[in-house]
Amino acid sequence: MKSIRTFYIALFMLMPFLATAQCQASFTYTANGLTVSFNGTGNPSSSYFYYWWFSDMGNNSYQEDPTYTFSSSGTYTVCFSIYDSLSSCNDSICMPVTVTGSSTCTANFTTIDTAGYIYFLGSSTAGSGAQYVWDFGDGNFGSGQYPWHQYANPGTYTACLTVYSANQQFCDSTCHTVVVTSGGGCNASFTAIDTAGYMYFFGSSNAPGAQYVWDFGDGNFGSGQYPWHQYANPGVYNVCLTVYDSNQVFCDSTCQTIVVQGSGGCNAYFTQADSVGYIFFFGNSTLGWSGTYIWDFGDGNFGYTQNPSHQYAVPGVYTVCLTVYDSMQVFCDSTCNTIVVTQAASIEENVMQNSLTVAPNPADDVVRISFDAATAGNATVTFFDAAGRAAKTETMNTASGKASATVNTQNMAQGIYLVKIEMNGAAAWTRLALTHQ
Repeated sequence: MKSIRTFYIALFMLMPFLATAQCQASFTYTANGLTVSFNGTGNPSSSYFYYWWFSDMGNNSYQEDPTYTFSSSGTYTVCFSIYDSLSSCNDSICMPVTVTGSSTCTANFTTIDTAGYIYFLGSSTAGSGAQYVWDFGDGNFGSGQYPWHQYANPGTYTACLTVYSANQQFCDSTCHTVVVTSGGGCNASFTAIDTAGYMYFFGSSNAPGAQYVWDFGDGNFGSGQYPWHQYANPGVYNVCLTVYDSNQVFCDSTCQTIVVQGSGGCNAYFTQADSVGYIFFFGNSTLGWSGTYIWDFGDGNFGYTQNPSHQYAVPGVYTVCLTVYDSMQVFCDSTCNTIVVTQAASIEENVMQNSLTVAPNPADDVVRISFDAATAGNATVTFFDAAGRAAKTETMNTASGKASATVNTQNMAQGIYLVKIEMNGAAAWTRLALTHQ
């Protein structure tokens, strides 16, 4: 009753003039379950203003004839007010409205616990534009369909989700018990790989939007989740990683002793794979991805990526050279190998090779492979990892013309792969990067 009294007080303060016969508020309504269609009357004209108030959630409307969905069965007070800006007359009326039925709109959510950070996955039948309001059960609140929340301490919490439709009407509310197994914090950790003086660091934490700051232990510092660092001399170094959350608040710090075996330098080298005239080269050096790779394929052509491919016009013996520069474009190392191209690509292989696409690239969990097939048949798709091992094999049943298939790569480790298509004795190759971002 207090809310109704408050409404009347506000109404009389805003509308101090007495109602007259020329503007008299009234309304009728038609109920269909919890949804009610209201029809307001009061000598409507362009100078009239309308205001509705619904007692179940304190919601309101400024339409003349609104449609409103109540949260549950029951009897509610609905008030309708009109105001004529020309004559300054006003009037209002409040009536009880009874509705029965159950809501067709439902809300639900699941959670994922990642060491103190809980990811909430909300769902509802409220449709497009639904609004999600969260009570995380520890005195904090949130919004959005997929929020995350960091709990300060382990424990059992009651989290509640309330969903509203796009027009701010109540849809549904639900609560679940959330068990937080560990408290907040980043749990920073890292591993390191030594490649002849160049150390690659792989940081990790469970803080969304984390920022990584490194002390490499030799007077140098770095940032980013996966940095690399060149040590001038072999030795033992104390490397420390400090992690901050997305708000620049300290989360965690950890240190490890690492042993650097080699000294700086590029140590360039490469391997290759022959696919009937198409040679795939795999360049490497202790600079890794940060190096600049320049290739001389030995037939008057050149390449400028770490792992290029090249089509030789005729079979033969070629001397291929790789030159590597560091990030400052300073020469590091050069190496040459003799390769033997056994045969040139056939017309069918040229067609397959020139039309072969893998998308997206880089890819996450699914890739789509397409190419032009001269005839119908079964095509074999094989993914080779950097060590030359067959990581996955799929069969495509294709018709002549454009062939395509979707391949699930979710269970494959991230990295660079060679993708080989074999069909009717012809083969084509391409590269694929899996990132699983």
